[in-house]
Amino acid sequence: MKAEAEVGTIGYTSGAGVNGVGIFAGGLLTLLVIMVGVPLIMVVLMSLRTGFPGEGGPLTLANFIAVYSAPSTYKILLNTLLFAFGTVIVGLAFAVPLVWLLNRTDIPFKNTIYVLMTVGILIPVFLRTIAWILLLSPRIGLVNQWAMQLFNLDQPIISLYNIPGMAFIQGVSFVPSAFFMLSAAYRTMDPALEEAAYTSGVSKLQTFLRINIPITWPAIAGVMVYLFMSAIAVFEVPAIIGFPARILVLSASIFTSTNPPTGLPNYGVAGAYGAVMLLAGLILAYFYVRLVQQGKKYTVIITFL
Repeated sequence: MKAEAEVGTIGYTSGAGVNGVGIFAGGLLTLLVIMVGVPLIMVVLMSLRTGFPGEGGPLTLANFIAVYSAPSTYKILLNTLLFAFGTVIVGLAFAVPLVWLLNRTDIPFKNTIYVLMTVGILIPVFLRTIAWILLLSPRIGLVNQWAMQLFNLDQPIISLYNIPGMAFIQGVSFVPSAFFMLSAAYRTMDPALEEAAYTSGVSKLQTFLRINIPITWPAIAGVMVYLFMSAIAVFEVPAIIGFPARILVLSASIFTSTNPPTGLPNYGVAGAYGAVMLLAGLILAYFYVRLVQQGKKYTVIITFL
């Protein structure tokens, strides 16, 4: 009887634990629906209505027809893609080598670099953009002024008021975030793989390219998705650099739709632009999940020729 009672108690406790986990998961799902799902639904509904939010009226595709029948929209989409891809390339070009150097080598001044990376996260992108303008602006940039005086030039040597300049500034601003996102993957990497490479006479650069990057590719892909979506959504650099150069991206178009120079805000058009961001996010999330699932099927086999 005593054993049966103990078994019954264990079963009861296990059932209570399962119920507790289910309640917690349900509460978490509800919270995510409120925080993420409700705003997305509001954006979709806003894009399917004309007029101001709260006004009645039938659902319509008029906003999508107005936006995607305009030739300027596809120029905006191209600018957005070029800006986002450039941002990802610049961000990873700086972040990945830095992560490798600080976590897999004995480079000096590691603590100083970590502090600088932390400070970089705390500095607003707005202030960083202003700093780059003061350095590299074609009219007031110190670098251009010094170069023109030193080499007796009539024209500045560089300008930030273009898509490559925008991508460079935004990509550099993303480096600290990408650095800390990748640090865990590089810190927990099995050192035996690198030791085998070094023992075989492989250089550190080849080890980085042939071992470190392939092993951490799922983590790098996740950072790529994060940087790409962040680059599509950011507004500071497109506003400060893009507006003077008349280069519009999606985030700037959403802003001008809700804050036009004249007239009333057009929230439906802003929602139609925002639908592109939502679609891009869903596609990228799908491919990232597939990439992570495929990564579990691979085994590391090292061959040195």
